Amino acid sequence: MQECDINTDGELDRQELVKFIRKLTKDTFIMVSQGLLITLAVAPTIAVLMKSCAVSASS
Repeated sequence: MQECDINTDGELDRQELVKFIRKLTKDTFIMVSQGLLITLAVAPTIAVLMKSCAVSASS
């Protein structure tokens, strides 16, 4: 929040608040996207690979 306070008065004016909200939502979007990617793609892929390895080992 301090990096968005351009005039360093300790308060955010309208422009500074908009800059802060945009940065916050961008960072949040990136974190949520990474979480979804792991949940929906990486984890199921690892589960399928582990299952196929277990089936191969038991044969």
